[in-house]
Amino acid sequence: MESFKKPFVLLLSTFLLDRLSKLFALVFLSDGHTQNVFDGLDFSLSWNTGVSWSLLTPSTPTSFWILAGFIFCFITGIAVYTFWRWVNRMPIHWEILILSGAISNFIDRVWYGAVVDFIDMSYTSYHFPVFNIADMCIFFGVVGIFFSSWRSER
Repeated sequence: MESFKKPFVLLLSTFLLDRLSKLFALVFLSDGHTQNVFDGLDFSLSWNTGVSWSLLTPSTPTSFWILAGFIFCFITGIAVYTFWRWVNRMPIHWEILILSGAISNFIDRVWYGAVVDFIDMSYTSYHFPVFNIADMCIFFGVVGIFFSSWRSER
């Protein structure tokens, strides 16, 4: 069976990178300060109570916990699927990225009541929704799985 060392290092490193970057945002941006990195990229603290792009934003404490329960079930399902792939000697790096980001965002949701977002990108008049490193891990994990399955079918 393939060693779990590389996937574990990927999980731990991306998880810690996200946690530390969110700590940076909470410490340096919580006073409403926006840090301009360069034209089109700012760091600005934002709280997301919903899922991607604030979709499914809960309006009551009950709906918040129902959403959190669904997210927990999703994380559990991805973890089981990832373990199954690992046992069957399949690559799991894309799934690990999704797990890393989803777990970190779930911790925010339970701990703070919302996900810490702070990467604020824009281009001319288009303003992209504020996101974090965990969101990037989830996005690249999903895109990686999509392209991997597309390539294997060809």
